[in-house]
Amino acid sequence: MSSFHPAFDLCLDTTCDGPFAEYSRRLNFETGEVAVVWRDGGADMRRRLFVSRADDVIALVVQGSQPGRVATRIRLEPHPFLQKLGMGFLGTPCPNPFPIEFAVENAGEGPWIAIRAKYIDGSGEYGGLAKVIVRGGRCETSNGSVGVRNADSISSL
Repeated sequence: MSSFHPAFDLCLDTTCDGPFAEYSRRLNFETGEVAVVWRDGGADMRRRLFVSRADDVIALVVQGSQPGRVATRIRLEPHPFLQKLGMGFLGTPCPNPFPIEFAVENAGEGPWIAIRAKYIDGSGEYGGLAKVIVRGGRCETSNGSVGVRNADSISSL
């Protein structure tokens, strides 16, 4: 495969106590860090993400201003190429330029997630591995994801 495309998506399903408020998202163009802050009940929540292409790593941190406030499920999933492509010239469907097979699983002991991708034409393969580090709270793995409840913070690399 000679062209660049998204490898996969890092997805978070975050649990809130009720409607969140004071939501803000920022991108620092000097550092490349994305930060999201919001208020959930009586706690200030913060999520920060940084991608280093040079080091081939994504760093994620989620934390709350009060102990035990972080509850989320983290998963790696195939990027939805076909949903993003839409329609082509004069309403004709766009062919999928990236015919890829994916496999997602929990890997090894502890909170690890692995995703493997293989080009159907045999031209190559790639993958990703995420470790979730939990401070406080509980962690469980299932169906290629890591669920966290009542944590003080989580980090993922």
